Amino acid sequence: MALARAHVSPASVVLLDEACCHLDPAAEERAERAFAARGTTLVVVAHRISSALRAPRVLVLDGERTAIGTHAQLLGESPLYADLVGHWVAAGTP
Repeated sequence: MALARAHVSPASVVLLDEACCHLDPAAEERAERAFAARGTTLVVVAHRISSALRAPRVLVLDGERTAIGTHAQLLGESPLYADLVGHWVAAGTP
């Protein structure tokens, strides 16, 4: 219900803080694409690699901002991000 309310809200910035964590990966992707289609700023707090892969920019936090860039940039420039991605891949996490 909260996702639906946020989607119809006229807000220019939407923050989804683990809002899709209880959805299956396909439903999560549909929800994120629906918000992205609004043409507003979407901030997604997520722990799934799939969300990072869909994002035009990824911000890596570890007590402070450690890196920002695309998924591909961060794989090459951020040891922390590359390590996190490695854990996701090893665990088979979507």
